[in-house]
Amino acid sequence: MPLDADQTAELKQLIGVSRKRALNFGICLGSTPESTVLVLHRQRSSDVLMREAKKAGDAQVVIWGSGKPMREFLHVDDMAAASLFVMDLDRATYDAETQPMLSHINVGTGQDVTIRKLAETVTDVVGFKGQIVFDASKPDGTPRKLLNVDRLRALGWQSETSLRDGISKAYADFLTKAVA
Repeated sequence: MPLDADQTAELKQLIGVSRKRALNFGICLGSTPESTVLVLHRQRSSDVLMREAKKAGDAQVVIWGSGKPMREFLHVDDMAAASLFVMDLDRATYDAETQPMLSHINVGTGQDVTIRKLAETVTDVVGFKGQIVFDASKPDGTPRKLLNVDRLRALGWQSETSLRDGISKAYADFLTKAVA
């Protein structure tokens, strides 16, 4: 979600304070964290949608759009690890990779997949044996969302969790909470 004018002003003020006080403060912008959201449907996440369809014995799951848009997903543990990595950078290293008015560092995998591939992966992880149907009468949204992670890679960090492993971890976590 984009920042509103007040949030943007507060963020700029915080950045200014951090520079005046020589605080080691980095801004990390992440892609979609898998454990937070795997949205393929407006009301329910894809893992929940597939699990419910599996439990109900549904023959198909309908997903909005064509399945062609590309998305990047980052496991929440990798987002946390990257944030800690950036916070632990010495000031000179951080300053060498950023500029005063361009001080954010994108956090992501640098890889994207189609919504179709994501749905197929979720289907496999969840064990749904039905058909995936894409409803092209519904909107696709932005054709591609992929962050440029060159700065973070130049600093020596890259994500460790594959899409499949991240979905598996998120689904396992969901199951422990759904049973409890």
